[in-house]
Amino acid sequence: MHVRDAIQERRSIRKYKEKEIEAEKIELLKEALIWAPSAANLQARKFYFVSGKAKEKLNEAFHQDWVKKVPLVIVCCGDKKIIEEQFGEGADLRYNHLDTAASIENLMIQAVELELGTCWIGKINRENAREILEIPAYLNVICGVAIGYPAEKGEKKTRKSIFEERK
Repeated sequence: MHVRDAIQERRSIRKYKEKEIEAEKIELLKEALIWAPSAANLQARKFYFVSGKAKEKLNEAFHQDWVKKVPLVIVCCGDKKIIEEQFGEGADLRYNHLDTAASIENLMIQAVELELGTCWIGKINRENAREILEIPAYLNVICGVAIGYPAEKGEKKTRKSIFEERK
């Protein structure tokens, strides 16, 4: 599959089959997360892969019913301590989000090639997720990503022009 095809075929999937993701595919997803660029190559991010009984408990942190039926959720965090040591107080508000977003996009494109569906989950009770997963205070809980075998194709939506050119 060409990268362009994977980019254009990616959809937000909210219905998943009750099928576990193979360990080899999970390793490829992890690799995609690692190889994303990061500020000063600090790699100041951490990803919690949550499934099974831990995922059932984590459902309390989400506000959408469809998330309860997802086989795997990744809780995405940025390391505030590492970023602030390098760039100063408050820098985590920018760099943690940018670094994590770059990793998530890599993950989503890799998932398309693996015939997996994904959906970015912004609506998450961060403190609840932190407590359930015992996430340390120096990590910013940013979002979640749902992953599984899609039970729907996903709607292809039109794209509008987002460019301004100056010469």
